[in-house]
Amino acid sequence: MSVKRNRNYISILRVALLVILVGLIVATYNCFLLFNAKKQEYVDKKLKIENLTDEIKEEESKIKQIDNNKDKIITDEEYESLAREELGLIKKDEIVIRPR
Repeated sequence: MSVKRNRNYISILRVALLVILVGLIVATYNCFLLFNAKKQEYVDKKLKIENLTDEIKEEESKIKQIDNNKDKIITDEEYESLAREELGLIKKDEIVIRPR
């Protein structure tokens, strides 16, 4: 009987080890899937950051361009001043008194 018990015990151990091995394989596969999902999420976020960085650079370039052109804008008062001083123009119904 002792040999039969040992065989049953060994059979139970084999089944238990097989169940443990299958469990480890399933757990490892799940970890692999989770790792790949996290890796893809990381790649997507990194790409999004790169795109946003490019957009920021473009907007900063536009801001610099606007700042550079801001000095070139002439106001109505400046046009009027130029017309009066450089061209000697006057407004309608305006009388100009000049010294002789």
